[in-house]
Amino acid sequence: VSCQKRSLTPSLQYLTIVALLFLVFGAILTIESDNSDAEKGDKFTIDGIKYEIIEEGNVNEVSILKVDESMENYSGNGTVTYNDVTYNITSIGENAFKYCKFLTSVTIPENVSWIDNFAFHDCSSLSSVTIPEGVSWIGTSAFELCTSLASLTILSEDLRIEHHAFLFCEGLKEL
Repeated sequence: VSCQKRSLTPSLQYLTIVALLFLVFGAILTIESDNSDAEKGDKFTIDGIKYEIIEEGNVNEVSILKVDESMENYSGNGTVTYNDVTYNITSIGENAFKYCKFLTSVTIPENVSWIDNFAFHDCSSLSSVTIPEGVSWIGTSAFELCTSLASLTILSEDLRIEHHAFLFCEGLKEL
């Protein structure tokens, strides 16, 4: 029995090398894509606050979707960092703080321009809210049934307030 050593033709050697390179670089690209930045529509939770990415790229923006109902105070700094990317908090989503019975005070971050419908609905212990200059819209029933609300500071001069936004805020004597 004799064994002959076979060598690959140059074109077959070239194809083998190219195939191996595709395998190696393909694996590297797959690993990198698993760690990529989040995309528009992605959701993440940090410190009991759930966010949704609403813009990405040069302007990274998130909306607050939902908070832990046991939260007592909220005074966001206007940004949140996720996967080494800093996002501006630009809106408070529908029902985000709804039924937070222990929430007593809220300072809306400076970057926020939008407070959605029912955002703080039935936060019965909420007594103090500060709305910054940048807020341009407060949605329907946003603060409805915040029966303890006694102090409301609105710094925005160009603000649209939808119907029932402060309905049944019995502690609030004037706007």
